[in-house]
Amino acid sequence: MSSPTQKNTPTNIETWWSINKLVVTVILTWLISNIIAVGVAMPMFDFSEKTMVEFIANPIIYPQYKMAMLQIQGIISVFTFVAAPMFYLKYVDNVANPIVLSRIEPISVKPLLWILTPLIVIGFMPVDSWIVEWNQSIALPEAFKGIEQWAKETENQLQALTKYLTSFDNIIEFLAALVILSVVPAIGEELLFRGVLQNKIQQLTKNYHVAIWIAAFVFSAIHFQFYGFVPRLLLGALFGYLYVWSGNLAIPMLAHFVNNGFTLLLLYAGVNLDTTVPIEFAALSFVLVSTFVYFFKKIATENTQQPTL
Repeated sequence: MSSPTQKNTPTNIETWWSINKLVVTVILTWLISNIIAVGVAMPMFDFSEKTMVEFIANPIIYPQYKMAMLQIQGIISVFTFVAAPMFYLKYVDNVANPIVLSRIEPISVKPLLWILTPLIVIGFMPVDSWIVEWNQSIALPEAFKGIEQWAKETENQLQALTKYLTSFDNIIEFLAALVILSVVPAIGEELLFRGVLQNKIQQLTKNYHVAIWIAAFVFSAIHFQFYGFVPRLLLGALFGYLYVWSGNLAIPMLAHFVNNGFTLLLLYAGVNLDTTVPIEFAALSFVLVSTFVYFFKKIATENTQQPTL
């Protein structure tokens, strides 16, 4: 996907209004998708109203309905992160200043970038894992203990849900999770956060660095995991730079898929991902991934016009 193609240069007020409409579109779609997901799951899995309420509140107590939760997650993700931004671009956004989805074309990507992208993502994982441990060790001042307690409780709930969804009993559950937790987020979240939001913020700020980091901040914040906020922020920024340098949304989509899919594959293989990463290994990983990023940028931007700051 290329940078936004403009028929007219929008004013800041027009761009702000456009971003506000994006937020409203996504929120409304998320609400509608929850209703649809529950409506589909109830007859399909023979839920009573009481059971459905209990299941939504605490799905872990119903391990036999794991596929139902994956289905619900999938419907919500498809509507919120794929359908909503596509609907916004076609029917809601300012037609005088559209973002044109003209380069989600794998064939236009330089071949070596397909190799470097997975290497960058996998190489970043030990660094990211070390940052996760650091992020989880952060303690807030006494005045914010209430917020800290809420953050820890939310984190524990989300971690328990993640463990529930990624404790695979068979290959069918693994493949379902691969599609719903890797393929759909890779396409949808990159479309929304990099393809639409990052471009809109760049229209507003005229600075792609600012756009990348603000979009990455929103990307991380929307997951509601304080103790994973910094590593997810850095991951979002990485995806943003890969997008800007390559000029093609297919690249961050691949990067996102590799990050989620490789993690699921390790879990399915029984690898313990809670193991502490030695700082030496994280440092070596950082050197390697920095090298890969350097060559990625060099190859991707060779003979191409650089983005305007």
